[in-house]
Amino acid sequence: PTRRSSDLFYTAVYTDDQDEEFALGLGADKFINKLTEPDEFLAIIQQILSDYENGRLAPAPIPDGAADSAVLQAYNLALAHKLEDKTLEMNQTNAAAQAVAAIEKARLFTAVAQSESRYRDIFESIRDAILIEDLDGNILDANQSACQMYGYTRAELLIKQVRDLVAPGYPILMADQLVTPDQPFIPVENISIRANGDRFPAELTATMQNIGGQDVMLVAVRDITARKEADAQMRLQSAA
Repeated sequence: PTRRSSDLFYTAVYTDDQDEEFALGLGADKFINKLTEPDEFLAIIQQILSDYENGRLAPAPIPDGAADSAVLQAYNLALAHKLEDKTLEMNQTNAAAQAVAAIEKARLFTAVAQSESRYRDIFESIRDAILIEDLDGNILDANQSACQMYGYTRAELLIKQVRDLVAPGYPILMADQLVTPDQPFIPVENISIRANGDRFPAELTATMQNIGGQDVMLVAVRDITARKEADAQMRLQSAA
């Protein structure tokens, strides 16, 4: 026997050739995928209506014994398998994407760690004392030379302000003394104080930097005791 559904359109998203055969076997006049462009979709509908009006639609045979319930069961089973396959594919895709993201994140962390390591190596290798200060004069970081010059541990320096290292009445460098933020300070001399109370002449230079989104001052301090002693010796020799 033959049978047809007069207005049957079978649509799906995840389709293949077997889906088209199944739909046409049920008596569909045309297999239309949901991804079909609107203009093409309308053209197909118009062609089907024209064929219907002109009697060109032939009934599609259905295999003997193919009851509606059996057909629906077959369709549901095929759909379930298709959904399982698609879910597995999506899970695999998501797993791959997560793996790529994890690798990229690990690479980023490694690059940042390597960059920080290089910065720290350079920072610690400078012979001058280097202090990183916020705009209020709080010490945020210090290299090993600074620790040795002032006689404090790094942890002790990080709870101090720059004014704690300078003898009263002598100048300190502050951000508001800059004429323009991108220009370094003119070197300043002062008398600095070590942890044991000893005083020594120091020369300070500074620049503004942005580290981790924070505006900071990068201050270089040089002990100029030897220079001052040499200058005094030269003056004595000149006066003799």
